[in-house]
Amino acid sequence: MSKSFIDALLDKYWAAETSLEEEAILMAYFESDGIDPAHASYRSLFSYYKLSSDVEPVNPIELTPTLVQDYNKQDSLVVRFRPLLKYAAALLVLVIGYGVFMNQYPIPSAETQYAGKYTELDTAEDAEEALAITLEALGFLTAKVNKTENTIIGNLKPIQNAIRVIQ
Repeated sequence: MSKSFIDALLDKYWAAETSLEEEAILMAYFESDGIDPAHASYRSLFSYYKLSSDVEPVNPIELTPTLVQDYNKQDSLVVRFRPLLKYAAALLVLVIGYGVFMNQYPIPSAETQYAGKYTELDTAEDAEEALAITLEALGFLTAKVNKTENTIIGNLKPIQNAIRVIQ
């Protein structure tokens, strides 16, 4: 056999495109004594294939009807995750319900004179209006922060009194 023919068969073999007849040709080639030196490294691989195909199992596996039934009873992913589908459906209903609720009852925005306004600053008047909007927003924020601070201080007074009693 020519070296180019065997090289072509080996390329097909490594690409997993050979037929059984072509693999038999390769096996016969590597069992023969007329191997090209360039192919000598493959001889041990194909001799291993030959030896491993001749091995007989010590305890052969018998396919009994019960073994086949047990194999057929193995659950697929759909069957195994079917109990979880009810939780997924409940979560989907909650998310959709939340979305519908939030669309019907939106979160109220701040009730200020400039809430939601967009202003372009072209003149000095616009800059003054922007300053007024910014001051109103900062005043609103300051009022909220002060209210929160007073609430926290009010809630800490009983804790501070308890600490004084313990000391």
